[in-house]
Amino acid sequence: MDMDSMMMMVPYLHFTGGDPLFFKTLTPSSHGAIAGACLILVALSLLERWFATVRSRLAMHWHQR
Repeated sequence: MDMDSMMMMVPYLHFTGGDPLFFKTLTPSSHGAIAGACLILVALSLLERWFATVRSRLAMHWHQR
């Protein structure tokens, strides 16, 4: 495989654009886009934990019935 065709990620914390975060379509290129992408990822993680909590509480409720 040619090195030019491979997408290389910087292996440390950096604030430059160009790296895909969660999806290939979520590739921020400016500082505002990086901040927006971080907010999107935080919102997705909070939503996932909320769904897990609701699921476990419903499972306990259904199990008690």
